[in-house]
Amino acid sequence: SQEVYEKALEYLNKALEMKVELGEPGGESICLASLGDLYSQRGEYELAMQNYRRSLEIKEEISDRVGICQLYYTMGIVSLKIGNYRQAGIYTDSSLTIALDLELLELQVLNYKQLSDIQSATGNYYDAYRNHVTHKELYDSLLNKENIKKVTGLEYEYNFEKEKRAIELEQQRKEVLMEAEAHRQMIVRNTL
Repeated sequence: SQEVYEKALEYLNKALEMKVELGEPGGESICLASLGDLYSQRGEYELAMQNYRRSLEIKEEISDRVGICQLYYTMGIVSLKIGNYRQAGIYTDSSLTIALDLELLELQVLNYKQLSDIQSATGNYYDAYRNHVTHKELYDSLLNKENIKKVTGLEYEYNFEKEKRAIELEQQRKEVLMEAEAHRQMIVRNTL
């Protein structure tokens, strides 16, 4: 709603002012990118791009390559939405280059998909198909890695719980034996 949008805009601008006053360029860049996201969601693409560009300048100054990669990808999205396919391709290629260099699999997946969308929109169906296939292969690889992490995590949790339960049972067994021994000793003392 308009009210929520206005509040978000107000809070982001206050946060931006604070980050500037405190001399926190990383925080300033994040606020600018968030403002860009907010404007983009509202269809105010020129304002979005202005904020993304300012954020990008800061990310370049502080050498935040992951942030630069994410911003190029996002700027490619906006350029694609407004039909500026050439610029969308430039931003997305730049993002993909960094994602490959830094081995950022999630961003590689997103960039190949976006390149496929851009090439499809421009009628370059051969490259669109190739990039879609690469996207799908990487997506499946990413999904497999996540599933392996989940399964490994579950196995670890199961083994931990099993070991914990075994320790608890051993402790209970020792307590029962100690109680039985104490009871036996009490009986022996009482009979003497």
